[in-house]
Amino acid sequence: MPCDSGRGDDRPPATQDSMLSGANAALVLKANGEPEIIQFRNVTLNPDGSYTLSGLLRGRRGTDVFVDGHEAGELLALLDPDDVETMVTSLGDLDLPRSWRAVGFSTIFEDAETLVASHSGNDLKPYAPWNVKATLTGSPANISLSWVRRTRIGGELKDGTGPVPLGETSEVYEVDILSGPGGAVKRTLTSTSPTVMYANADIQTDFGVVPSSLTVTVFQVSVVAGRGFPRTVTLEIN
Repeated sequence: MPCDSGRGDDRPPATQDSMLSGANAALVLKANGEPEIIQFRNVTLNPDGSYTLSGLLRGRRGTDVFVDGHEAGELLALLDPDDVETMVTSLGDLDLPRSWRAVGFSTIFEDAETLVASHSGNDLKPYAPWNVKATLTGSPANISLSWVRRTRIGGELKDGTGPVPLGETSEVYEVDILSGPGGAVKRTLTSTSPTVMYANADIQTDFGVVPSSLTVTVFQVSVVAGRGFPRTVTLEIN
């Protein structure tokens, strides 16, 4: 994949501690715009001018939902603190199209290509929940859905027990019930805790019978940024 920097050949190996503190980060951008942030421990310059990265940490900063589906030829941009400047965008500008010009070395503003892009507030979105489960309960059978909440703030493993800090103004989730893998949304359930009941009456309306498997997408919801990153799973119902 093309890289925006030629500095990889003189980069010393990173330690695990330095990686966990943010060292050697890079953005891998899919053709459809989905971003994955990775980190790497080692980089090797190959005879053909390409680089081999090893000792990877994948799906950093909540981008674990974008780790699948990569293809050859994607853009890789090194996220060095000395080269990347954080830009602050007002909340009122989220999801609004804006015109941008990236001015490279030896070029002038007037010659730069104009690109139209919008900020969706990814850095404010809750991370995708984890460990989604489904359990039959009651008669006639309901489906109890549960998951584990994650956090963008204060999620370090300090004592190995208990839930992570909420990191949001309030705790809210939305669960899309899908017709099947990649299918249409048949119903959206809401909850203020990491569990929700899919009632038998709704199951009968949506599927006619209790299905043997169920595809759901779980979102934690931010008051500011709306739905967070999605976790889509297909669960066996038994």
